[in-house]
Amino acid sequence: MAYFRKIGDKWSAEIRIGDKKKSKRFTTKALAKQWASKMELGKHVISQRSKFTLADALMRYGREYTPKKKSVKAEINRIRKMRNWNIAKKNLMILPYKI
Repeated sequence: MAYFRKIGDKWSAEIRIGDKKKSKRFTTKALAKQWASKMELGKHVISQRSKFTLADALMRYGREYTPKKKSVKAEINRIRKMRNWNIAKKNLMILPYKI
């Protein structure tokens, strides 16, 4: 949960991530709320682990992008081999991204 307060002519937004506090000052309360919601969303998204594995990502890539290429068969074979690697069985962490 974010806390907002006016300090002089600026707005201060404060959030807690785990046992650490983060704060920042803004010219308007709307900007402070926007920053706090982005920070809280980032905290929420990073803390959740996905059951989506690298093998799943490779399969999706093979399904959506490989058919558009010239060397479809060769790439499908590479994807099949990569799906057997130990790292392909690891769960991927969902990370926030910038637009």
